[in-house]
Amino acid sequence: MNLDTINELIDELEHSDTSLSNIRNLSALYNVKTHLLGSNNFNSTVKELNDILPSYIKYIDTKKRYQLKEITIDNVLIQLENVCKEIGEFLQTLYQGTDTNDERLYIHNLIAQLKETL
Repeated sequence: MNLDTINELIDELEHSDTSLSNIRNLSALYNVKTHLLGSNNFNSTVKELNDILPSYIKYIDTKKRYQLKEITIDNVLIQLENVCKEIGEFLQTLYQGTDTNDERLYIHNLIAQLKETL
C-alpha cells in the first residue's frame, strides 16, 4: 500500500458515516501514514525549513534599512546570523532523518562543495 492509496482511503473514511468500524479503520490508516512519513522527523524538518524564509526576509529588510543608513551594520549581522542558524538547524534535522550512509554522503558532499566555493 502506498501513500497515495492511504490518503485516498483516509479521504473516503473522513467523508463517510461515523461508525465504530470506520473510526477504527481511519485510526489505523492515520497510524500507517504517520509511520510511513516518519512524522516526528518529517514534521521537524518541515518546521526547520519553514523557519528559513521568514529569517531571510527579515535579513533582507534589515539590509535595505542599513543601505538607507537607517541602522548600523550590527543589525544586519544579527539577522544574517539568524538566517545561518536556521539553515544550520535545517541541515541538522535533514541529516538526522537519514537512514543510510549514501544519504549522509550527499549532505557531506554539499558541505564540502560549499567550503570549496566560499
